[in-house]
Amino acid sequence: MTRKEENTEIRPERIYAAHDTLLVVTPLVRVEEAAPHLTDDDLARIGAFTGDKRRREQASWRSVVRRFAGTAPIAYTETGAPYLRDGSRHIGVSHTHSQAAVILSDRRCAVDIERIDRNFPRVAARFLSQQEAALPQSHEALFLPWMWCAKEALYKFAGRKGLDLTEDLRVIRIEMQSGQLTGAIRHSDGTWREYPMHAFTEMGTACVWMTDTATAPTRP
Repeated sequence: MTRKEENTEIRPERIYAAHDTLLVVTPLVRVEEAAPHLTDDDLARIGAFTGDKRRREQASWRSVVRRFAGTAPIAYTETGAPYLRDGSRHIGVSHTHSQAAVILSDRRCAVDIERIDRNFPRVAARFLSQQEAALPQSHEALFLPWMWCAKEALYKFAGRKGLDLTEDLRVIRIEMQSGQLTGAIRHSDGTWREYPMHAFTEMGTACVWMTDTATAPTRP
């Protein structure tokens, strides 16, 4: 995935492009800044939130979708994931305290972004299986942030409620130098399917993204 940058002195926006997929990481902006790109429906939905942070999150990711995917109505799945009603592109959304990540693709996709200074060891047992904790990279400083983001991205990608982060979602391989991972999802028929995933860290955040480029069914 190649990188383009739209630099401003205060708010740099990073755009990563690969084949039929765009990943945009952007600082959270005020509703007034995003408004020129938003539809009336966007503004109405943003206005329904009472907290400033939620309004900024909504305004930021919606403005990215509008700039790169047009004005198709945005709806939500039963798991709360946004999608374009006209099916023109698949989208995935994540945000931290100060940034939003939006992935847009011709294929199913998902993204997760998180600050690397979060206390991951405190919650590691909730998302890390014994096999994953035993991976040789587990001593690396970015291992837990990347694993957390990978599990969150897999959960969003699966699009099903009730999945267990340690039993139904797995990271089989993680290469810290290249940022290449292999994740796996247990499907409703009990079979597993592997998916390539991609990770990077910059500006104090870890980000993991994936698209629907599954390998053959497997049972890790």
